[in-house]
Amino acid sequence: MNKTIVALAVALVASTASAAISNSRHDFVTNGYVSPVPTSTCVFCHVPHAASTATAGLPLWNPSRTFIVPTALYGTNTTVDVKGTQTCLGCHATGTTLLMGTTTPITDGTKLVGTDLSNDHPVGNATILTLGAVGFQASVTLGGVALATGTAVQCSTCHDVHNANTQPGTKLLRSYTGDFCIACHNK
Repeated sequence: MNKTIVALAVALVASTASAAISNSRHDFVTNGYVSPVPTSTCVFCHVPHAASTATAGLPLWNPSRTFIVPTALYGTNTTVDVKGTQTCLGCHATGTTLLMGTTTPITDGTKLVGTDLSNDHPVGNATILTLGAVGFQASVTLGGVALATGTAVQCSTCHDVHNANTQPGTKLLRSYTGDFCIACHNK
């Protein structure tokens, strides 16, 4: 009985995530961004069996996908171990998506961020959210997700790759308002 309940819960979560990503910019089955075309919406990034466990916290990560580690942060040559950021940079760092197992490169330069993140929003294990500190809101909720003090800021803190309903031009921001910055910052 317990196994049945767990199986149903997993199926519900997978179904909900798949529904959110279907027909989005990250639905590689329908959008033509990758070749060869994956057999399902989720399988490009995730697999249910024999998933990679090399990076803790990545949900069922497809072992044929590669991470790109940022080489510079805040103008230093420090590598950063941030699973969400590494995952995103697998495609968005250089556009050489052969590392991710596809033969289709990203040719739109606006979708590339490189590996030097010194000119981007700070991300990394050293960038810890401290709610209520000087310059920060006392509570932060982005796209229905409440952030907690102690959260390491990474790409997925602000961006939701599974959200098919973001407004065009908002770069998949979790909760786009006219001024997204004030969701976290109060100055």
